[in-house]
Amino acid sequence: MKLFLKKNLKYALVVFIFVMVFELSANADDLLVKKTGSEIKLEENKTMTRKPEIGGDNFSFHVNGFISSGIGDYYRLTFEVESTEDANIDVTALSVGGEEFAIDSFNLKRTVNFERKELVFKANSNYRDFIFEKSDNKNFADIYIKNVRIFRLNAKNDNDKNKLRQTIIGNRKDVTLTKFKAVDNQVVYANLKTEKTILGQTFIANSEFLSGVSFDINKRDDGGQGKYKVELRTVEQKNGKTIISNNVMEFFEFTANDLDVLTKKDEMTFFPLLGLMKKGQMYYVDINNESVKTSTGYLTINGGENHDAFASGDALIKRDKKAIMIGDLNFALYNSNPATFNGNTVLSGSEIVDLGQGLGSYSYSINHQPTDLLDVERYSDGVVFNDHEGIISGSSVSDTSYEYKINTIYPFKNIHIRAEKMYMDWYDVKLYYSADENNWIEIPDLKKKNLQTFDTVINGDGVNSKEIFIKVTYDKFDSKAIELFGLRSFEVNGDLNMNIK
Repeated sequence: MKLFLKKNLKYALVVFIFVMVFELSANADDLLVKKTGSEIKLEENKTMTRKPEIGGDNFSFHVNGFISSGIGDYYRLTFEVESTEDANIDVTALSVGGEEFAIDSFNLKRTVNFERKELVFKANSNYRDFIFEKSDNKNFADIYIKNVRIFRLNAKNDNDKNKLRQTIIGNRKDVTLTKFKAVDNQVVYANLKTEKTILGQTFIANSEFLSGVSFDINKRDDGGQGKYKVELRTVEQKNGKTIISNNVMEFFEFTANDLDVLTKKDEMTFFPLLGLMKKGQMYYVDINNESVKTSTGYLTINGGENHDAFASGDALIKRDKKAIMIGDLNFALYNSNPATFNGNTVLSGSEIVDLGQGLGSYSYSINHQPTDLLDVERYSDGVVFNDHEGIISGSSVSDTSYEYKINTIYPFKNIHIRAEKMYMDWYDVKLYYSADENNWIEIPDLKKKNLQTFDTVINGDGVNSKEIFIKVTYDKFDSKAIELFGLRSFEVNGDLNMNIK
């Protein structure tokens, strides 16, 4: 079954970052996708349809001019992949002369979550391109591929290859914040049978971040035609009344058919829903059917009729300007915890790769998702995740700033920092780095066509230097019409000494 899943852009954005390491190509910069996630967000609507790299009329996915390999050299190919059906994928290298070389094959299970894969191989020719394709052309799976990277390894033989450490990835993990499942007075809520209905649950936030919600949801007949939305809204209590905001903070779109492939958590259907919250404040998570025709089917949500069963909120039906309390829904809320290695936090999306012979590579870049704010070590008032732009932004008032703590796990020999200011009519950015958070050194900026960028290398000793702090603030002597500052792009790369932990 094909999954035509429309999501909030920050979930659906598929940007391919082709990163060459150790002089794989003299023109490596030409392989970088020029548009960042933020730029694309500004050009597209709130949602977009994902187009599979393999599926429909695309029987294979080609990464052209990706490598100029040396015969006998070893490489590590990494990428993230997702499939709407079980499928087998073949990866093939294409030489400069057009000859094909099989690299590896792997099996994919049906999921809507990207899985990271890596293939380590020896080049038997001068490879130039890579081809991903399904082993069976009659398979109807849609395959999504992103973040393809290649690393040349310092390995002379298979024995060296087998000694390589496993790559460390900064994947966050969902943990349950709140869970409710009715035991007594169970009921099936069929209110979504009526069009232009919102059915949801209020709750009091016990965390500053929401990564997803699960509902005990089922289809009747075909479930309805159109796109449902899972939404997050704020709630106010005034004069004993519960007032649900008409403004949607975050949303995730899906169709009834998508329920067959969405992940299950706590025996319910999980929907990714990234949102920043304030502890102690009441919120409302809901299913909205305003864009669904329910003449052929609808969705139901299981719950309970006892209003007191879930002490921190209630189920509410919202139609027009009225909200009616009905009981409680079966649901669960989730937070996202960072990955750790030997007790050290690994930032989201960061990657530590063993290149062999004691050499390693560190990389981190912002993801243009609310989780970016979770990677910040500390930030002052006025700093938020700017959902419209897809970046962290700050108000140009007082001493507003935010700070990263980069832990490379293994000692770094050097750290390369690149960044770019968001907009010309925003305040100029000031960047600083420090080894101890006390002595800050300013990173000089570069001006190209009035665009403020940063590109600097910081040396480490390769023995004890595992941490570096980077502060982002604004130029207090600048003056712009829009009193905001922020970075369109921010990335940190480093060479590591993996002989010392």
